[in-house]
Amino acid sequence: MAVFSGGCTLAAIEEICSGDPVESEDVLDLVTSLVARSLVVAEDRGLATRYRLLETIHQYAEERLAETDEADTLLMRHARFYADLSVTAGENSYGPDQIASAKLVSPERDNIRVAFATALDVRDAALAVRLVANHPQAQSHAVTPMGAGLWLRSRSPSAWPSVRAPSPMTGPK
Repeated sequence: MAVFSGGCTLAAIEEICSGDPVESEDVLDLVTSLVARSLVVAEDRGLATRYRLLETIHQYAEERLAETDEADTLLMRHARFYADLSVTAGENSYGPDQIASAKLVSPERDNIRVAFATALDVRDAALAVRLVANHPQAQSHAVTPMGAGLWLRSRSPSAWPSVRAPSPMTGPK
């Protein structure tokens, strides 16, 4: 769960964290066990329960994750999961599902920012664009484009100029 920022849903944990050796049907029991041991906090947020590691546990888990061979794989799963969520939310941002879509994606701002950072770090422009261009709040500073622009400016200039969406005139580079 160290890949998450600001908490997450059980569905996100199942999708991102399951796999060898953890089966998706075992995730609920594992998370419940962590909650029972006060390592994970469960917060009822109306639409769904959100889970988050306590801050000191989160920092420790991040350090441990960084020492493994699984870190890059989990970060990419995380980024793809939140890119898919952003696309789905963007598709439903106007119309009868607009409010539900906003409620679904709003608590995920921190995870979307982490996913965006991952996309930039691995120089995956297509993934970065999926994360920000489809976001239903793309006209606000909550996540994009202003939030992404401010985030980009806070990074070393050498970290981002080559990460751009392909030009429709020239195609991918």
